[in-house]
Amino acid sequence: MKTCNFVNGEIIAVGDEILRGDTLDTNSNYLLKKLFSLGVRVSYLSAVGDNREDISNALKKAMERSEYIFLSGGLGPTEDDITKETLAEVLGLKIKADEKLIEHLKKYYESLGRKLYYSALKQTYVIEGSKILNNSVGLAPGELIETDNNKIFILPGPPKEFKAIVEENFSNYINTKFFIEKRSLNCILLGEASTEKHIRKLNLTDENCQINTYAKSSHTEVDIICYGKNQNELKEKADNIYLKLRKEFKGYYFSDDENPSQALVRMLKENDYTISFAESMTGGLLVSQITSVSGASKVLKESFITYSDDAKIKILGVSAESIKNYKVVSPQVAKEMAYGLKNISHSDICVSVTGEAGPNPSVGKVGEVYIGIIYKDKFYDYCLNLLGNRKEIQRNSVDQILAYLIKILGGSDAN
Repeated sequence: MKTCNFVNGEIIAVGDEILRGDTLDTNSNYLLKKLFSLGVRVSYLSAVGDNREDISNALKKAMERSEYIFLSGGLGPTEDDITKETLAEVLGLKIKADEKLIEHLKKYYESLGRKLYYSALKQTYVIEGSKILNNSVGLAPGELIETDNNKIFILPGPPKEFKAIVEENFSNYINTKFFIEKRSLNCILLGEASTEKHIRKLNLTDENCQINTYAKSSHTEVDIICYGKNQNELKEKADNIYLKLRKEFKGYYFSDDENPSQALVRMLKENDYTISFAESMTGGLLVSQITSVSGASKVLKESFITYSDDAKIKILGVSAESIKNYKVVSPQVAKEMAYGLKNISHSDICVSVTGEAGPNPSVGKVGEVYIGIIYKDKFYDYCLNLLGNRKEIQRNSVDQILAYLIKILGGSDAN
Protein backbone atom coordinates (compact mmCIF):
# COMPACT_ATOMS: atom_id res chain seq x y z
CA MET A 1 0.00 0.00 0.00
CA LYS A 2 1.02 3.66 -0.28
CA THR A 3 3.76 4.91 2.02
CA CYS A 4 3.49 7.99 4.21
CA ASN A 5 6.01 10.82 3.86
CA PHE A 6 7.64 10.36 7.26
CA VAL A 7 10.68 12.05 8.78
CA ASN A 8 13.24 9.26 8.45
CA GLY A 9 15.25 7.80 11.30
CA GLU A 10 17.81 5.03 11.59
CA ILE A 11 19.01 2.97 14.55
CA ILE A 12 22.43 1.34 14.71
CA ALA A 13 23.03 -0.99 17.66
CA VAL A 14 26.71 -1.56 18.37
CA GLY A 15 28.16 -4.60 20.12
CA ASP A 16 29.64 -8.01 19.40
CA GLU A 17 27.41 -9.46 22.11
CA ILE A 18 24.32 -8.55 20.08
CA LEU A 19 25.62 -10.25 16.95
CA ARG A 20 26.51 -13.38 18.92
CA GLY A 21 23.00 -13.57 20.31
CA ASP A 22 24.27 -13.24 23.87
CA THR A 23 22.40 -9.96 24.42
CA LEU A 24 18.86 -9.20 23.27
CA ASP A 25 18.63 -5.71 21.79
CA THR A 26 15.73 -4.41 23.87
CA ASN A 27 16.94 -0.83 23.46
CA SER A 28 15.98 -0.69 19.80
CA ASN A 29 12.50 -2.06 20.45
CA TYR A 30 11.92 0.54 23.15
CA LEU A 31 13.36 3.35 20.99
CA LEU A 32 11.22 2.44 17.97
CA LYS A 33 8.05 3.03 19.97
CA LYS A 34 9.38 6.25 21.48
CA LEU A 35 10.41 7.69 18.12
CA PHE A 36 7.09 6.75 16.57
CA SER A 37 5.33 8.83 19.23
CA LEU A 38 7.64 11.76 18.44
CA GLY A 39 6.89 11.72 14.72
CA VAL A 40 10.01 9.88 13.52
CA ARG A 41 9.60 6.84 11.30
CA VAL A 42 12.56 4.48 11.56
CA SER A 43 13.27 3.18 8.07
CA TYR A 44 16.41 1.22 8.92
CA LEU A 45 17.54 -0.83 11.91
CA SER A 46 20.90 -2.60 11.99
CA ALA A 47 23.44 -4.09 14.36
CA VAL A 48 27.22 -3.96 13.93
CA GLY A 49 30.06 -5.38 15.95
CA ASP A 50 32.75 -3.53 17.87
CA ASN A 51 34.73 -2.96 14.71
CA ARG A 52 35.82 0.51 13.62
CA GLU A 53 35.41 -0.13 9.89
CA ASP A 54 31.96 -1.70 10.26
CA ILE A 55 30.70 1.13 12.47
CA SER A 56 32.15 3.70 10.07
CA ASN A 57 30.51 2.12 7.03
CA ALA A 58 27.15 1.88 8.78
CA LEU A 59 27.38 5.53 9.82
CA LYS A 60 28.29 6.82 6.39
CA LYS A 61 25.39 4.96 4.79
CA ALA A 62 22.99 6.18 7.47
CA MET A 63 24.06 9.80 6.98
CA GLU A 64 23.21 9.56 3.29
CA ARG A 65 19.65 8.33 3.77
CA SER A 66 18.38 9.29 7.24
CA GLU A 67 17.87 12.61 9.00
CA TYR A 68 17.89 11.23 12.54
CA ILE A 69 20.52 8.63 13.47
CA PHE A 70 20.69 6.80 16.80
CA LEU A 71 23.71 4.77 17.90
CA SER A 72 23.54 2.67 21.05
CA GLY A 73 26.38 0.91 22.81
CA GLY A 74 30.14 1.20 22.75
CA LEU A 75 30.49 4.20 25.11
CA GLY A 76 32.07 2.39 28.05
CA PRO A 77 35.65 2.47 29.43
CA THR A 78 37.09 -0.60 27.67
CA GLU A 79 39.20 -0.84 24.55
CA ASP A 80 36.40 -2.27 22.44
CA ASP A 81 34.11 0.70 23.24
CA ILE A 82 34.84 2.72 20.10
CA THR A 83 31.50 4.16 18.97
CA LYS A 84 32.29 7.73 19.99
CA GLU A 85 35.80 7.68 18.52
CA THR A 86 34.57 6.24 15.23
CA LEU A 87 31.78 8.81 14.90
CA ALA A 88 34.26 11.66 15.57
CA GLU A 89 36.53 10.25 12.89
CA VAL A 90 33.71 10.03 10.33
CA LEU A 91 32.67 13.64 11.06
CA GLY A 92 36.26 14.95 11.10
CA LEU A 93 35.89 16.18 14.68
CA LYS A 94 38.06 15.89 17.78
CA ILE A 95 37.16 14.44 21.17
CA LYS A 96 38.13 16.11 24.42
CA ALA A 97 37.67 15.60 28.12
CA ASP A 98 34.84 17.46 29.80
CA GLU A 99 35.76 18.92 33.19
CA LYS A 100 32.28 18.56 34.66
CA LEU A 101 32.16 14.91 33.66
CA ILE A 102 35.60 14.33 35.19
CA GLU A 103 34.49 15.89 38.45
CA HIS A 104 31.32 13.80 38.48
CA LEU A 105 33.33 10.62 37.85
CA LYS A 106 35.78 11.42 40.68
CA LYS A 107 32.97 12.01 43.16
CA TYR A 108 31.30 8.78 42.08
CA TYR A 109 34.43 6.70 42.74
CA GLU A 110 35.11 8.51 46.03
CA SER A 111 31.58 7.73 47.21
CA LEU A 112 32.27 4.05 46.63
CA GLY A 113 35.72 4.17 48.18
CA ARG A 114 37.22 2.83 44.97
CA LYS A 115 40.31 3.83 43.04
CA LEU A 116 39.74 5.78 39.84
CA TYR A 117 41.67 4.11 37.04
CA TYR A 118 42.79 6.04 34.00
CA SER A 119 40.72 3.89 31.63
CA ALA A 120 37.52 5.03 33.34
CA LEU A 121 38.26 8.61 32.28
CA LYS A 122 37.46 7.54 28.72
CA GLN A 123 33.80 8.04 29.62
CA THR A 124 34.43 11.75 30.25
CA TYR A 125 35.53 12.45 26.67
CA VAL A 126 32.99 14.01 24.32
CA ILE A 127 32.92 15.03 20.67
CA GLU A 128 33.65 18.72 20.18
CA GLY A 129 30.55 20.79 19.58
CA SER A 130 28.17 18.10 20.81
CA LYS A 131 25.30 18.61 23.22
CA ILE A 132 25.87 16.46 26.29
CA LEU A 133 22.85 14.38 27.33
CA ASN A 134 23.06 13.82 31.08
CA ASN A 135 23.10 10.24 32.33
CA SER A 136 21.28 10.41 35.67
CA VAL A 137 21.67 6.70 36.45
CA GLY A 138 25.17 5.95 35.10
CA LEU A 139 28.50 7.37 34.07
CA ALA A 140 28.72 7.48 30.25
CA PRO A 141 26.68 10.43 28.93
CA GLY A 142 24.78 10.51 25.69
CA GLU A 143 25.55 13.08 23.03
CA LEU A 144 23.80 14.87 20.20
CA ILE A 145 25.82 16.01 17.22
CA GLU A 146 24.10 18.11 14.57
CA THR A 147 25.37 18.46 11.00
CA ASP A 148 23.84 20.21 8.01
CA ASN A 149 21.74 17.14 7.16
CA ASN A 150 21.73 14.94 10.24
CA LYS A 151 21.01 14.81 13.94
CA ILE A 152 23.12 12.03 15.42
CA PHE A 153 22.47 10.68 18.92
CA ILE A 154 24.91 8.38 20.68
CA LEU A 155 23.63 6.52 23.74
CA PRO A 156 25.07 4.03 26.24
CA GLY A 157 24.11 0.40 25.89
CA PRO A 158 22.89 -0.56 29.39
CA PRO A 159 19.07 -0.42 29.10
CA LYS A 160 18.52 1.45 32.38
CA GLU A 161 20.91 4.24 31.31
CA PHE A 162 19.67 4.20 27.72
CA LYS A 163 16.04 4.69 28.73
CA ALA A 164 16.84 7.37 31.30
CA ILE A 165 18.63 9.51 28.73
CA VAL A 166 15.88 9.04 26.15
CA GLU A 167 13.10 9.94 28.60
CA GLU A 168 14.91 12.97 29.99
CA ASN A 169 16.15 14.46 26.72
CA PHE A 170 14.44 13.37 23.53
CA SER A 171 11.30 15.50 23.79
CA ASN A 172 13.58 18.56 24.03
CA TYR A 173 15.76 17.72 21.05
CA ILE A 174 13.39 15.93 18.67
CA ASN A 175 10.76 18.25 17.28
CA THR A 176 9.67 17.07 13.86
CA LYS A 177 6.50 19.21 13.90
CA PHE A 178 4.76 16.10 12.65
CA PHE A 179 2.18 13.95 14.40
CA ILE A 180 1.30 10.30 14.05
CA GLU A 181 -2.10 8.83 14.81
CA LYS A 182 -2.44 5.07 15.00
CA ARG A 183 -5.52 2.89 15.26
CA SER A 184 -5.59 -0.90 15.25
CA LEU A 185 -7.99 -3.80 15.16
CA ASN A 186 -7.59 -7.55 14.97
CA CYS A 187 -9.38 -9.64 12.34
CA ILE A 188 -10.25 -13.31 12.85
CA LEU A 189 -10.82 -16.29 10.55
CA LEU A 190 -10.18 -14.47 7.26
CA GLY A 191 -6.41 -14.83 6.98
CA GLU A 192 -4.02 -12.04 6.08
CA ALA A 193 -4.48 -12.21 2.30
CA SER A 194 -8.27 -12.01 2.46
CA THR A 195 -8.15 -9.28 5.09
CA GLU A 196 -5.84 -7.19 2.93
CA LYS A 197 -8.09 -7.72 -0.09
CA HIS A 198 -11.09 -6.37 1.82
CA ILE A 199 -9.06 -3.32 2.85
CA ARG A 200 -7.73 -2.61 -0.62
CA LYS A 201 -11.19 -2.48 -2.19
CA LEU A 202 -12.19 0.31 0.21
CA ASN A 203 -9.45 2.60 -1.19
CA LEU A 204 -8.77 4.27 2.16
CA THR A 205 -5.05 5.07 1.88
CA ASP A 206 -3.20 8.09 0.50
CA GLU A 207 0.29 9.61 0.73
CA ASN A 208 -0.23 10.49 4.40
CA CYS A 209 -2.08 7.39 5.52
CA GLN A 210 -1.20 3.72 5.31
CA ILE A 211 -2.87 0.52 6.42
CA ASN A 212 -0.69 -2.49 7.19
CA THR A 213 -1.60 -6.09 7.99
CA TYR A 214 0.42 -8.51 10.10
CA ALA A 215 -0.29 -12.22 10.46
CA LYS A 216 -0.45 -13.42 14.07
CA SER A 217 -0.95 -16.96 15.35
CA SER A 218 -4.68 -16.53 15.97
CA HIS A 219 -5.63 -13.41 13.98
CA THR A 220 -4.50 -10.69 11.57
CA GLU A 221 -3.48 -7.37 13.08
CA VAL A 222 -4.55 -4.31 11.06
CA ASP A 223 -2.75 -1.03 11.76
CA ILE A 224 -3.93 2.37 10.51
CA ILE A 225 -1.17 5.00 10.53
CA CYS A 226 -1.86 8.62 9.60
CA TYR A 227 0.95 11.16 9.51
CA GLY A 228 0.98 14.93 9.12
CA LYS A 229 1.18 18.37 10.74
CA ASN A 230 -2.43 18.87 11.82
CA GLN A 231 -3.11 16.55 14.73
CA ASN A 232 -6.85 17.21 14.92
CA GLU A 233 -7.30 16.40 11.23
CA LEU A 234 -5.21 13.26 11.65
CA LYS A 235 -7.30 12.07 14.58
CA GLU A 236 -10.51 12.57 12.62
CA LYS A 237 -9.08 10.82 9.59
CA ALA A 238 -7.78 7.85 11.57
CA ASP A 239 -11.08 7.52 13.43
CA ASN A 240 -13.09 7.58 10.20
CA ILE A 241 -10.94 4.87 8.64
CA TYR A 242 -11.19 2.79 11.81
CA LEU A 243 -14.99 3.00 11.76
CA LYS A 244 -15.11 2.00 8.09
CA LEU A 245 -12.93 -1.03 8.78
CA ARG A 246 -15.09 -2.03 11.74
CA LYS A 247 -18.12 -1.92 9.47
CA GLU A 248 -16.33 -3.91 6.77
CA PHE A 249 -15.20 -6.60 9.24
CA LYS A 250 -18.33 -6.76 11.40
CA GLY A 251 -18.29 -10.02 13.31
CA TYR A 252 -14.70 -10.67 12.29
CA TYR A 253 -12.74 -8.36 14.55
CA PHE A 254 -11.85 -7.47 18.11
CA SER A 255 -10.05 -4.40 19.42
CA ASP A 256 -6.27 -4.01 19.50
CA ASP A 257 -6.00 -3.74 23.29
CA GLU A 258 -7.36 -7.25 23.81
CA ASN A 259 -6.40 -10.82 23.05
CA PRO A 260 -9.13 -13.23 21.84
CA SER A 261 -9.87 -14.53 25.35
CA GLN A 262 -10.29 -11.02 26.72
CA ALA A 263 -12.48 -10.03 23.79
CA LEU A 264 -14.74 -13.05 24.33
CA VAL A 265 -15.12 -12.44 28.07
CA ARG A 266 -15.92 -8.78 27.40
CA MET A 267 -18.57 -9.67 24.82
CA LEU A 268 -20.13 -12.22 27.17
CA LYS A 269 -20.29 -9.63 29.94
CA GLU A 270 -21.81 -7.01 27.65
CA ASN A 271 -24.61 -9.43 26.74
CA ASP A 272 -24.97 -10.87 30.23
CA TYR A 273 -24.33 -14.36 28.86
CA THR A 274 -22.97 -17.43 30.60
CA ILE A 275 -20.79 -20.03 28.91
CA SER A 276 -19.81 -23.65 29.62
CA PHE A 277 -17.34 -26.05 28.01
CA ALA A 278 -17.03 -29.78 27.45
CA GLU A 279 -13.51 -30.59 26.30
CA SER A 280 -11.93 -33.80 25.14
CA MET A 281 -8.72 -33.46 23.10
CA THR A 282 -7.92 -29.93 24.41
CA GLY A 283 -7.92 -31.24 27.98
CA GLY A 284 -8.90 -27.99 29.69
CA LEU A 285 -6.75 -25.70 27.56
CA LEU A 286 -9.84 -23.94 26.22
CA VAL A 287 -11.38 -23.06 29.57
CA SER A 288 -7.98 -22.04 30.91
CA GLN A 289 -7.95 -19.24 28.34
CA ILE A 290 -11.17 -17.93 29.82
CA THR A 291 -10.10 -18.25 33.44
CA SER A 292 -6.89 -16.34 32.64
CA VAL A 293 -9.05 -13.23 32.14
CA SER A 294 -10.01 -11.14 35.16
CA GLY A 295 -13.74 -11.23 35.77
CA ALA A 296 -14.26 -14.57 34.03
CA SER A 297 -16.26 -15.80 37.01
CA LYS A 298 -19.13 -13.56 35.92
CA VAL A 299 -19.55 -15.47 32.64
CA LEU A 300 -18.06 -18.93 33.10
CA LYS A 301 -20.65 -21.27 34.60
CA GLU A 302 -18.90 -24.63 34.50
CA SER A 303 -16.55 -26.78 32.49
CA PHE A 304 -15.92 -30.50 32.05
CA ILE A 305 -12.92 -32.41 30.77
CA THR A 306 -14.55 -35.53 29.35
CA TYR A 307 -11.42 -37.12 27.98
CA SER A 308 -12.47 -40.75 28.02
CA ASP A 309 -15.42 -42.37 26.29
CA ASP A 310 -16.86 -43.32 29.70
CA ALA A 311 -16.73 -39.68 30.86
CA LYS A 312 -18.59 -38.55 27.76
CA ILE A 313 -21.25 -41.17 28.38
CA LYS A 314 -21.60 -40.76 32.17
CA ILE A 315 -21.27 -36.96 32.46
CA LEU A 316 -22.66 -35.67 29.17
CA GLY A 317 -25.00 -38.49 28.26
CA VAL A 318 -23.34 -39.19 24.91
CA SER A 319 -24.75 -42.37 23.40
CA ALA A 320 -22.43 -45.37 23.47
CA GLU A 321 -24.05 -46.37 20.20
CA SER A 322 -22.96 -43.07 18.60
CA ILE A 323 -19.38 -43.59 19.73
CA LYS A 324 -19.45 -47.12 18.33
CA ASN A 325 -21.05 -46.20 15.02
CA TYR A 326 -19.42 -42.84 14.29
CA LYS A 327 -16.21 -42.91 16.41
CA VAL A 328 -15.57 -40.61 19.33
CA VAL A 329 -13.87 -38.14 16.97
CA SER A 330 -16.90 -37.25 14.87
CA PRO A 331 -19.41 -34.43 14.33
CA GLN A 332 -22.15 -36.61 15.80
CA VAL A 333 -20.32 -37.02 19.11
CA ALA A 334 -19.39 -33.31 19.22
CA LYS A 335 -23.09 -32.49 18.81
CA GLU A 336 -24.18 -34.88 21.56
CA MET A 337 -21.50 -33.47 23.85
CA ALA A 338 -22.79 -29.94 23.28
CA TYR A 339 -26.41 -30.85 23.93
CA GLY A 340 -25.46 -32.96 26.96
CA LEU A 341 -23.63 -29.94 28.33
CA LYS A 342 -26.65 -27.76 27.67
CA ASN A 343 -28.87 -30.11 29.68
CA ILE A 344 -26.45 -29.97 32.62
CA SER A 345 -25.44 -26.31 32.69
CA HIS A 346 -28.33 -24.46 31.03
CA SER A 347 -25.73 -21.88 29.94
CA ASP A 348 -26.46 -19.37 27.21
CA ILE A 349 -23.55 -20.75 25.19
CA CYS A 350 -22.31 -24.34 25.30
CA VAL A 351 -19.13 -25.45 23.58
CA SER A 352 -17.84 -28.95 22.90
CA VAL A 353 -14.67 -30.17 21.21
CA THR A 354 -13.41 -33.62 20.30
CA GLY A 355 -10.48 -34.48 18.07
CA GLU A 356 -7.26 -36.30 17.38
CA ALA A 357 -4.15 -34.40 18.57
CA GLY A 358 -1.64 -37.15 17.80
CA PRO A 359 1.15 -37.80 17.35
CA ASN A 360 -0.14 -41.33 16.79
CA PRO A 361 -3.73 -41.70 15.58
CA SER A 362 -6.08 -43.63 17.86
CA VAL A 363 -9.56 -43.40 16.35
CA GLY A 364 -9.22 -40.64 13.78
CA LYS A 365 -6.86 -38.76 11.53
CA VAL A 366 -4.28 -36.64 13.36
CA GLY A 367 -5.40 -33.01 13.24
CA GLU A 368 -9.07 -33.88 12.74
CA VAL A 369 -11.17 -31.77 15.13
CA TYR A 370 -14.94 -31.38 15.56
CA ILE A 371 -16.52 -28.49 17.42
CA GLY A 372 -20.10 -27.96 18.56
CA ILE A 373 -21.53 -24.64 19.74
CA ILE A 374 -25.07 -24.02 20.98
CA TYR A 375 -26.13 -20.37 21.04
CA LYS A 376 -29.72 -19.11 21.31
CA ASP A 377 -30.96 -22.66 20.77
CA LYS A 378 -29.15 -22.86 17.44
CA PHE A 379 -26.44 -25.44 16.85
CA TYR A 380 -23.24 -24.57 14.97
CA ASP A 381 -20.81 -27.26 13.94
CA TYR A 382 -17.26 -26.88 12.66
CA CYS A 383 -14.66 -29.28 11.33
CA LEU A 384 -10.92 -28.55 11.37
CA ASN A 385 -8.07 -30.38 9.70
CA LEU A 386 -4.96 -29.05 11.39
CA LEU A 387 -1.25 -29.63 10.90
CA GLY A 388 1.51 -29.63 13.49
CA ASN A 389 2.57 -31.48 16.59
CA ARG A 390 0.28 -32.34 19.49
CA LYS A 391 0.65 -29.03 21.30
CA GLU A 392 0.22 -27.03 18.10
CA ILE A 393 -2.97 -28.87 17.16
CA GLN A 394 -4.42 -28.34 20.63
CA ARG A 395 -3.40 -24.66 20.66
CA ASN A 396 -4.73 -24.00 17.16
CA SER A 397 -8.01 -25.71 18.01
CA VAL A 398 -8.48 -23.37 20.95
CA ASP A 399 -7.61 -20.32 18.83
CA GLN A 400 -10.18 -21.32 16.23
CA ILE A 401 -12.91 -21.96 18.79
CA LEU A 402 -12.35 -18.55 20.38
CA ALA A 403 -12.54 -16.98 16.92
CA TYR A 404 -15.81 -18.77 16.12
CA LEU A 405 -17.32 -17.58 19.39
CA ILE A 406 -16.26 -13.97 18.76
CA LYS A 407 -17.74 -14.21 15.27
CA ILE A 408 -21.06 -15.57 16.54
CA LEU A 409 -21.35 -12.95 19.29
CA GLY A 410 -20.33 -10.25 16.82
CA GLY A 411 -23.49 -10.92 14.86
CA SER A 412 -21.93 -12.34 11.72
CA ASP A 413 -23.24 -15.39 9.88
CA ALA A 414 -21.62 -18.08 11.96
CA ASN A 415 -21.23 -20.57 9.17
